[in-house]
Amino acid sequence: DQMKFSWIMSQDMRKRAENSLTISLRNLYLALYNAHNNLKIKEMRYNLAESIHRQNEIKLEKGMITEIEALESEYALEKARAELAAARRNRENMLRSFNHFLCRDIHTDYDDIRLESQLYTIFRDYDYYLGRALVNRAEIKQAERQLALLEQKKKIMDRFPLSMNTVSVRKDYNNLLLDIEIQEARLEQAKLDIEVEVKEAYIEAAAAVKNTENMKKLLDLQKSNIDKIRRLYEKGLVSKTVLDQSEIGYLEFCSSYDLTLFDCNTKLMKLVYVSGIGMA
Repeated sequence: DQMKFSWIMSQDMRKRAENSLTISLRNLYLALYNAHNNLKIKEMRYNLAESIHRQNEIKLEKGMITEIEALESEYALEKARAELAAARRNRENMLRSFNHFLCRDIHTDYDDIRLESQLYTIFRDYDYYLGRALVNRAEIKQAERQLALLEQKKKIMDRFPLSMNTVSVRKDYNNLLLDIEIQEARLEQAKLDIEVEVKEAYIEAAAAVKNTENMKKLLDLQKSNIDKIRRLYEKGLVSKTVLDQSEIGYLEFCSSYDLTLFDCNTKLMKLVYVSGIGMA
């Protein structure tokens, strides 16, 4: 039974390590996506700034704008170029970190980096996760198994009452009784610690789900606005520059929503792990 207990513990440790690695990988992937998408947006902003500056140079030659306005657009172009270079370096750094975690060549690149489009799982009430944790958590199962082993040892010793007349055996028996009391206290403490951990993970997940729902409402509003601007552009009521700026703003908001959803899914996943076997 003791050997079986050690084997089960090693299996639990392996699963918990997998859970921890999964969360770590998701955090790295989120950082990589953010850097990847930010680079695409910075490229669009740079192209737009370059286009605006070219237009302003022509306008300056024709006397349609002042030299100060032309210098402002030139400054905006240089700023966009610097931000683009910084975004490119940031993506390279995130890519190296991601590949290093996966034990791949650090220069490995990817054609596209995408996030999820829906929630990882249904979000349930707190009692569901706490009840699940008190049954499945490795710390509780291990403490219960250890307690069962000690009680089994006590039963074996109780089968031979005459041996209690031996001083050394009696001492071992008293120590065993003390070990049982200590293990019972450890089990109760493990339950209290897990309750705190589940509560913290639940609060984080609940806030993330609420934030995602709010972001989805704002995303729908942003989509409605960009569709309106596109229609105005088709009718010739707004310029191409205004449309491009609005498109970039919309893409930035879409990216923010994707990040929010992915972060929410990570917190939901963590809650599932915490209420399951646990994390390393």
